[in-house]
Formats: sequence, structure tokens, C-alpha cells
Amino acid sequence: MKRLITIALAIVMIFALGVTVFADSSPVPKEQYSIVVTYSPSDGSLGDASADKNTVIIDPSDDGLVTLTANVKDGKFSKWDIKGEYDIVEGNLTTPKLVIRPHSDIIANAIFEKDGKPATPDTPSSSGGGSGTSPKTGDPLYMIIVFSILALGMGAFAVKKIKE
Repeated sequence: MKRLITIALAIVMIFALGVTVFADSSPVPKEQYSIVVTYSPSDGSLGDASADKNTVIIDPSDDGLVTLTANVKDGKFSKWDIKGEYDIVEGNLTTPKLVIRPHSDIIANAIFEKDGKPATPDTPSSSGGGSGTSPKTGDPLYMIIVFSILALGMGAFAVKKIKE
């Protein structure tokens, strides 16, 4: 009776592991990029800036475009200082309105000037949220390998016990 229970348990574990390994994985996660917009000077006295999106999810149903807008108050817009990978779709780095297609997380800083002098660099104020980085996702392949080895070991142990 013990042998029968051990064999049945080993078969169930191997079958369950096989279903886990060969099952369709969850849908492929979409790439997601954070968009953070800042401005200098950070007190907003010369102007501020914003983006129409704080995150971009690369998806066939979305064009992935982000519009950056600098709003002048008491100065003049100088340029965009953008960190990250992107393509310019409309405008250029010296126009207050800029449309980009990001290929990574983006930190865009709108730099304003007064009396022909760019604002002194300081800690820019953020109008966007998020940490500035996208979470990494994917299947934990190492976990599948560990469970496979564990199930095979338990199956071998069960077969050894049956032979005794």
C-alpha cells in the first residue's frame, strides 16, 4: 500500500511539474517607460513644463507619442535637456512644444532664461510622478529549473523506495 501511494504521489508531482513547464506563459509584458518633466529654475518663476503622459506603454493600440510643453511665465524658453533614448517626431529641442517617441525612460528638463541668460542649474521641480525607472518583468526561469530538479529528485527517491 505504501508503494502504491508513493508511486501515485511521484506521478502526480511529475505531471504537475510538466503542466507548469509546458503551459503557455502569461501574455508578453508590454514595455513601459516613465516620463518625468522638470523645469529650471525649479521655483517656476520663469515658467513650468508638463507632459501629456506620465507613462508610455508600447502597444500596437497606442502610437507611443508624448507631447512635452513648456509654459513661459516671466522669461523665455531656452531649450529642452532630455535624458533617455527617444526620437523627435515634431518640433526640436529649442521649441516649447515637442513631440517625442520614447525608447527608454525619459527625464525632460525645460530650461528657461531671463534677460538672455539661461537659468542657473538647480534641483529641478518635477511635474511628473514615478521613480524614473520602469519595473523589470519576466518569467523566473531559475524557479522553473529548481522545481524541475526537485521534482525529478523526489521521483527518483520514490522509485528507489519502491525497489527496496
